[in-house]
Amino acid sequence: MLTWLALRYTKHDELDNLKSYLAPYDEVDDRQSKAIDTGGRAKGNQFFDKLPTFTSDPLNRLLAVVREHFSARYGKTYPDDEIQQAKDLVAQAEANPAMNPSIYHRLVEYIYISRMESLVKPNWLVEVFNEHLDSNDWPLYDKAVANGLTSSTDSANKRKQEQVKLEERVSSTGSKRRRA
Repeated sequence: MLTWLALRYTKHDELDNLKSYLAPYDEVDDRQSKAIDTGGRAKGNQFFDKLPTFTSDPLNRLLAVVREHFSARYGKTYPDDEIQQAKDLVAQAEANPAMNPSIYHRLVEYIYISRMESLVKPNWLVEVFNEHLDSNDWPLYDKAVANGLTSSTDSANKRKQEQVKLEERVSSTGSKRRRA
């Protein structure tokens, strides 16, 4: 959601290619999107793609942290025994002053499990947002303006149609409510 908001409402260096960045979010003309994956898998794949550079450095940093952690959910997974071996190596390195633990912190299995563990912490995302929002280098008077290369009405219409279907389904379940 944060990536979509940034793409739609923040100036960046890829405005000419905005449609290709918004395609996974169902933000392109249906006639053009027949061969484009949309939905969760496409959005997950986008975690591995380079994003445009936004005019706000704090936004670039926030997106980088959020994307790198969420990428663990969509990338390669590792067997439990490999994850445990990586954790053991890091624990040994941290306990031994002669070893450099930062070397072991670069193990892909350790990076993967660290990111996955951070995602399950109840306040992790709030802490990340607070840390970045407390940064003093956010632009002043940075008003959001829609990047006008695509229409946002198609997504809104799709949501309205889905809402109508949901309401019809709920009303047809035979639930009896008291009316005041």
